[in-house]
Amino acid sequence: MHIMFTNTGAVPVEIRERFFEKFVTSGKIDGTGIGTYSAKLLTEAQGGSIKMQASDAYNRTEVTVTLPRLVP
Repeated sequence: MHIMFTNTGAVPVEIRERFFEKFVTSGKIDGTGIGTYSAKLLTEAQGGSIKMQASDAYNRTEVTVTLPRLVP
């Protein structure tokens, strides 16, 4: 199963490679940098994967979560 989120605004280039690491943030006054890290931990704990793709041309960021299907 794939879940995709699209947000207006491209993740800054300087943090793209580290986007899912603990305490990574840029330009947010109240940002702690643990939101995407937590999402990664929760996704991987369920046997899934998470990825981010930013587009400067379209000024947006896409996060895709892939989780295994439960087979009854």
